[in-house]
Amino acid sequence: MRIEQRLSKLEAKVPAGDDWKVFRVIGDSAEECQAAIDGLIASGEARESDQFVCRVIIDPVVRRSNFEKH
Repeated sequence: MRIEQRLSKLEAKVPAGDDWKVFRVIGDSAEECQAAIDGLIASGEARESDQFVCRVIIDPVVRRSNFEKH
């Protein structure tokens, strides 16, 4: 199932009257994703109670070099 379909199902389960949100965050590292989440919360666009789906994009060259180390 595609990520968009899974997120749509999550969002559909939100109880009526609740303003809970799901945010999609894409970054180059977990730290970058966390910084983006912190920024969304600090700006007031998101709340601590919201859901965040983080995707880390890894360059193929980096991925291969990490694989060769193990």
